Amino acid sequence: MARRILLSMLMISVFFTQSAWAWGPEGHRMIARIAEDLLRGTPSSERIRQLGAGVSLPSWSVWADCARNVNPDLAYAYQIRSSHSFCAQFEDKEGQQALRDYVQRFDKACALTTKAKACHK
Repeated sequence: MARRILLSMLMISVFFTQSAWAWGPEGHRMIARIAEDLLRGTPSSERIRQLGAGVSLPSWSVWADCARNVNPDLAYAYQIRSSHSFCAQFEDKEGQQALRDYVQRFDKACALTTKAKACHK
């Protein structure tokens, strides 16, 4: 009986607690924090620090989420959205250009596949 209750509670928490999933900006930051903790003190941690140009792994983890603010249908314009405040760190001129370049590069690559719309959305 206790096992059934425990299993039921686990199933409910898995299906109704989206904040625990690893998608979306909060999930990406959560997973990056775990990775950062696990890598602390290793050569990989130092390499990530060098590649990140002083930006933490959890901060970089939302970069692809921010790429969704680039609209291929509007000449790859970057659209600042108040609901995406986590993207503010990438919204300077250089950051927006990097996001536009990224989306444009992969949007063209996706055009070669049969599921072109699924690539960026």
